[in-house]
Amino acid sequence: MQSSEGEAAVDLEAKAQPAQKRSRETYIRILRVTGELLEEVGMERISTNMVAKRAGISPPALYRYFPNKYALIVALAELIYAQFYEALAEWVDAGGLDTHSVEEATESNFVIQQRVTALVREFPGGIWILRSIHALPALREVANRFRTEVVERLLVFQKRRYGHIPEAELRTAVRLTTEMFLATIAMLLEDPELDEDKINYEICKIVATYYGKF
Repeated sequence: MQSSEGEAAVDLEAKAQPAQKRSRETYIRILRVTGELLEEVGMERISTNMVAKRAGISPPALYRYFPNKYALIVALAELIYAQFYEALAEWVDAGGLDTHSVEEATESNFVIQQRVTALVREFPGGIWILRSIHALPALREVANRFRTEVVERLLVFQKRRYGHIPEAELRTAVRLTTEMFLATIAMLLEDPELDEDKINYEICKIVATYYGKF
């Protein structure tokens, strides 16, 4: 993946992920350290040398996995979105969408919304990944790919429940509500003084009521 306008020469792809256990542990440690440093110094100040020193490896050793700091951030974003998707998939497979009233749907939505909010908060550098999405084109690509995967997965299940709704209209509904959930998470993380339970519950109620009209 190459960055777009203005950054065409910057390689944003991680090298091939290591297969051996020790190398894999180093790879994960590098990403964890990157997240920690993002929280401490932000995207502008973080550097590969800083990450290498904190991770206890040499810069050449880091470059075996990542060519630059932007590749580190993109890999971190891909990891957090993979965890998003895994949590969502588990919720769907456990019957998260199999509800029969607005009240039941609200409670079920609340479970996954709280889980994902906690996931982002606890993920090293999670809030910085959200903040950086619009600053780095490659992060937008990762985020858009994740959103597409989420929408397509949810659409399969929602079509079973709302088969009478034209697919284009239902797809719009799924995309719109997905964006609402993600925007709420970003708002909560940016302002920790907000009442997280209340706001998450309210957005879940709004979404459940919205689908209730179908």
